Amino acid sequence: MPNFIEKGNISETPEINKYRLQISNSAELLKNSLEETQKGCDKVYALAKNIRQDGNLWYIEVDSAYPTVVFNDKWKSDLNIPDSPTVNEIRGSDGSKGWLFSSGVWFSVEDNQGEKTYIFLKRDDAAPSDPGHLTGAAGRCDGPLKEVTLNELGEEILFLQTLFRGKRRVPVFYTEEENKEKAIQKKWKQVKVLKEELEKKCPQTYDENDQYQIEYDYLTRNIETPSDFYPVKLDENDMGKDDPHVIVLTINGEEVQRMKGIAYLDEDNKTLEIRQSINYKLPPETFLEIDMDGEPYLREAINVKESELDTLPEKYKCVFALLKFIEMRRK
Repeated sequence: MPNFIEKGNISETPEINKYRLQISNSAELLKNSLEETQKGCDKVYALAKNIRQDGNLWYIEVDSAYPTVVFNDKWKSDLNIPDSPTVNEIRGSDGSKGWLFSSGVWFSVEDNQGEKTYIFLKRDDAAPSDPGHLTGAAGRCDGPLKEVTLNELGEEILFLQTLFRGKRRVPVFYTEEENKEKAIQKKWKQVKVLKEELEKKCPQTYDENDQYQIEYDYLTRNIETPSDFYPVKLDENDMGKDDPHVIVLTINGEEVQRMKGIAYLDEDNKTLEIRQSINYKLPPETFLEIDMDGEPYLREAINVKESELDTLPEKYKCVFALLKFIEMRRK
């Protein structure tokens, strides 16, 4: 595998030098993930040299000689990263070029009676992979596992809960106090984008039964400023605490991070699918009112009670990781 760092194809400008390393080298991308405003964010991912299992431990072995993986040929050309294979090239390979790995959550909301409801998203029928399938909040890793997991939860799922004598709030999750304000501002930007996209989808003649109209009305009437958010600090010790696996991320043989979770190896697509179970207990006298896709894809949100998970594949097509999750719960 070529070592892009040693090829000299990097600008002398320190900022550009750092950026070129980020988008072209898997180890550097994991050490310094791209900011949302940087070109290539969410289009370039880390590539593992090897994935291996040892009992309940899953090792993701990243090597600094390996390039990144890029979403498609267009982005490969736009970013000028000729050594980076595309996602489809890796998925269609024999594993000798490396392995993809993704991280996300199986997210549930627990009501005041102790009943859990899982929130899934239904992919569009025109989605490039697994069209029409149910999935959770997840994405290919373009940063450390824990950060990607929390980001996917925040980016892909948005819901309103009643609180404070009927006032509706949108929970904002964070794990470190220093990241609280950043999480709130990110959520505020997200809500503004969703309002704009939902407004475009609303019927020209007002229809209170149209799902886009319903979601748009909820956001515009209840979320007017960042003060309408409800910050929730998650305890990392509770995140995935009952999950059966420990996922260990290494770079050049040195451990850089580990987290509890559930790992499934999708050999057909050369991908290690990692999910962490996160359950949010609603505050007293509070209930889940509405949930939706947190991204402008505006996918349909599907709520499933924990007691009904086993029958989910009978009603919906489910992605590989979700099928494995349901199968694991049956054991």
